[in-house]
Amino acid sequence: MRQILRALRLLRDRARLRRSALFDPLWYLDSSPDLQNVKRFGRSWRVDPAWHYLAHGAAEGRDPGPMFSTSGYRLQVDPGPENPLLHHEARQAGTALPVFAGTGPPPSSEAPVVLFFAHQALGQQFGAERSLLHMLERASSAGLSVEVVVPQCLDKAYLAALCDRAMRVHVLPCPWRRAGRVPHPATLDAMTALIRSSGAVEVHQNTAVLDAPLIAARRAGVPCVVYLRELPDQDPELCARLAMAPWVLRDDLLAQADRFIANSAATQRWIDAEGRLPPDRLVVLPNAVDPALVALPFAPADPLRVGLISSNIAKKGIGDVLDVARISDHLGLRAEFVLIGPATADLAALGPLPANMRHAGYADTPLCAMAQVDVVLSLSHFAESFGRTVLEALTAGRPVICYDRGTPPVLLAASGAGAVAPADDPEAVAKALAILVQEPGRLMAASQAARSRARELAGQAADIADASLYSALLTGKSGPPKGAL
Repeated sequence: MRQILRALRLLRDRARLRRSALFDPLWYLDSSPDLQNVKRFGRSWRVDPAWHYLAHGAAEGRDPGPMFSTSGYRLQVDPGPENPLLHHEARQAGTALPVFAGTGPPPSSEAPVVLFFAHQALGQQFGAERSLLHMLERASSAGLSVEVVVPQCLDKAYLAALCDRAMRVHVLPCPWRRAGRVPHPATLDAMTALIRSSGAVEVHQNTAVLDAPLIAARRAGVPCVVYLRELPDQDPELCARLAMAPWVLRDDLLAQADRFIANSAATQRWIDAEGRLPPDRLVVLPNAVDPALVALPFAPADPLRVGLISSNIAKKGIGDVLDVARISDHLGLRAEFVLIGPATADLAALGPLPANMRHAGYADTPLCAMAQVDVVLSLSHFAESFGRTVLEALTAGRPVICYDRGTPPVLLAASGAGAVAPADDPEAVAKALAILVQEPGRLMAASQAARSRARELAGQAADIADASLYSALLTGKSGPPKGAL
């Protein structure tokens, strides 16, 4: 009976939803690639967008159209079990596109405004979210007035962190860029109007996967900057989601953005493969981490705690850690392997974990994560463009063992702060761990070398002048970019 009543309620609400001007079924499907070409019992199945949004989409934080934010509405108003869009229209509560006031100290009245467009925030803070928070802090310390736009936010704590660093936080739906797709006119109109009304003299986009903010910035006649933290040529999964080859994405970005801030030499080489971009168009700014990690004591436990701190998806190497744990047990190594991160389908697919391995859950802060481990592993199956967790580990004095892939080996360099193992070789990782533990004094020396290397890297980041990041703001050269519409 309960299922029958639910089905009747969905049928009633579907009719109401279809009459809503804020529900766009074509946009809903187009912005959700996972709902296209769905198969059941070996046959293609066409998703009913209204039914899906009511039955699943709203609970997942999906937006019904370009001008209503499901997640933003929930952060602004508590609709309870009722569908957010239907609640909004029936109760006339809240706003379709919420704006949250900042809680940090206000900038001076003369401070130029920089508008940051962020990636989606899906419930936990990882490297992408923390890099944005650092960029907001850096902009504020440079004397700029900061506003932020997020396409989606499922994390109250992250919203609070954004508000603490900005004058205002806007929630405006914005799907990822995709080959052959032009951003929705309503999205471009809303973004263009926001850029103009905010008085922004520069737009910063914290990811390469969006295109609407860059197009809107050109329409508004405002320079735009892309913060590069992806390596598309090393990430087939990302390119598949965008439906474009890495060189196509690079050409689009070069045409759409006025300047780039790369988080590593690897991302710098990707966007500027031939080294032709002038210095005023491309700067490398390494990631920064929580300075509180410096004071975290290093007191190795017995057995030694060896951790992988990640989103716990397969491509982060959780299966490799399982192999390392089994090999280490065979070698007689006294160590406990700890997976720190959320519960995921990929983690569940590993099955029962061995006795020397456990899942510790998600850690809210890097400080909380690093306090639970003595040695950190970085075993991603793709090339990390930077490897923030590695830098956090070094700063906390935690030795690191990483695969010889991406930027993590560059962070370690020849510092003695750990070891670099051949990519995709768990046995080599286990042997490197055994050497680190079994040689007297080796572990403590590696910890000291880690902190020393972290200080060196922090100094390199601090040497990057604000003027090279926000030159259009700090030098007064904030006129319309070439090609402004």
